[in-house]
Amino acid sequence: MVLHNLDVRNRLAEKTGLYKKDVNLVLDAFRELVYEEMEEGNMILLKNLFRIEPITIKATKRYDIRQKDFFMDDEHKKIKIKPSRNLDKTMKAKK
Repeated sequence: MVLHNLDVRNRLAEKTGLYKKDVNLVLDAFRELVYEEMEEGNMILLKNLFRIEPITIKATKRYDIRQKDFFMDDEHKKIKIKPSRNLDKTMKAKK
C-alpha cells in the first residue's frame, strides 16, 4: 500500500484533529524547510523517525564501456535519508 500526499494529509488531520487546511500549511512549511536546510548543507534529525543530510561525493575516475575510455566524474552532492533505529526495528519485527 502506498500513502500518497493527499492520503498523508487526510490521515494527519484525522489523528491530530486539525483542519486539513492547517495540516497542508504545516507540511508545505516542512517541505520548504527541508529544501532550505539541504541547500545550506545542514542535517535534519527527527528523533525516532529519520535523519536527512546532504553528502558530498568526491570526484572519481570512471570507465565508459561505450567510449572505451576513462573520464572524471565531477564532485557532486546527494541527499542521504537514514531511518531511525526505532523505525528500522519496527520493520524488522514485522517479518
